[in-house]
Amino acid sequence: MMNSSRKIIKAAEVAVTSLKGDNSDAFTAPLWEQENERARSRASDGTRHVAGADVEQRVHDAREKGFRDGVKDEQKRSGEAIVSVMEAVAQVRREWSDLQERFYDEAKENVIRLSVALAEKIIRREVSLDCDILRTMLDNIFGDLKDRTGLTVFLSPGDEQFLKEHGVGEEESDASVRIMADPDLNPGDVLVETPELVVDARIIEQLNVLQQRLIDHDGGEGAAGRE
Repeated sequence: MMNSSRKIIKAAEVAVTSLKGDNSDAFTAPLWEQENERARSRASDGTRHVAGADVEQRVHDAREKGFRDGVKDEQKRSGEAIVSVMEAVAQVRREWSDLQERFYDEAKENVIRLSVALAEKIIRREVSLDCDILRTMLDNIFGDLKDRTGLTVFLSPGDEQFLKEHGVGEEESDASVRIMADPDLNPGDVLVETPELVVDARIIEQLNVLQQRLIDHDGGEGAAGRE
């Protein structure tokens, strides 16, 4: 019979690893402890797996968010760039329109001035070749001033001499009209003085009036047409 003072170990609680000696290292942990250890190990592995999956999900979400934010920022920058380009294009169009208008106005005036200068040369040449033009001018002036008295007509020395030589001089004119030479006048120019007014019928003055009317008239219609 076994001594009752010795400790009794149930076989189900231990596993025999060696029958040598009486050393306690010869026994393994009870089975329930082994199961608990394996359960803790599996739980730890599961926790690490869950933690790893959570980290991966967080990284994925952060990457997706960064991508979306990047796309939004790029769209914003692209939109701002497009707006800047459109504003620049609009500014260029305005400047080009102003440049065209200035160029048109300057070209228009230059063309009119050149035309008037050319007309002056042609008229003076025609007057020098055909003195009937001078007679016609005088007839028109006298017709406009027929109710005036005390008229004095100033002509260039050449024109005044021509009229005297061809019978249209002071002695054949109305007694109230005097024809005199003015060395400051060019051929074809006529200057008429009365006690009340002065009629400047010089060719250049008439052409200047015509020139200004052309510029003003074309400027108004040109601006309306460009609009």
